[in-house]
Amino acid sequence: MNEENYTGLHTHPSDPTLVEIVAYERRDRSWDVFVYEPKGSVPELEEQRVDEHHIFVANIKLLNGLNEIAARIERQIGNGYAEVLFYREAGGRRIVGQLYEHLRKAGAKRMSVRASGEGDWELWLRKKDVPLAEQVALSNV
Repeated sequence: MNEENYTGLHTHPSDPTLVEIVAYERRDRSWDVFVYEPKGSVPELEEQRVDEHHIFVANIKLLNGLNEIAARIERQIGNGYAEVLFYREAGGRRIVGQLYEHLRKAGAKRMSVRASGEGDWELWLRKKDVPLAEQVALSNV
């Protein structure tokens, strides 16, 4: 992505999305829409990748088309990018932390560790990474 083509303004769809979607204003006042995800994390769109973080999706004249583009992207990639609870640990996060590190090293993206009540912790990940997580959990924890 050549930053010289853009004004420095950017925005996101108004509704939450399964992948990060960002629109950058071009100098001609149109908007380029990208999926902002690390290389290899959205195989369904990799052919349109322009750099290690940006996957070009469309150019739109007006921002009122951004939510429609976001909906189209989500239909194309499917619901495998939805977050799901994978593991809950009561009284600490030793196992959650181990799982997180093993999954990160195995290539899982967009995981999160969240507090759930007093001293309880949860590992959330993308639905598409559950088979990998099950394999990692069996062999490492």
